[in-house]
Amino acid sequence: MPKPNRSGAAPRTRPRPDLVLALRRTDAATALGWTEGYLRQREADGTAPPHVRTGKVVIYPLNRLEEWIQRNTIDPSVIGPRPVGTRPAA
Repeated sequence: MPKPNRSGAAPRTRPRPDLVLALRRTDAATALGWTEGYLRQREADGTAPPHVRTGKVVIYPLNRLEEWIQRNTIDPSVIGPRPVGTRPAA
């Protein structure tokens, strides 16, 4: 049994990887290769992956996050190579 911390609450432990159903904002940002601040901006402008807000906690269900990544993946073979020295359209 885990020993309580100073506040008397049980210490927060990481769940087993095979039981993870959702990621907290920090972990979702890391998984996407984004900063937490950038993910917060995307939440504010409505372009973030599907998420659930419960009070102050924001979580990203893994299945919805994976679906969002699939829908937003660009296949370079479909759009062709970009000429060297050019930038993608905004």
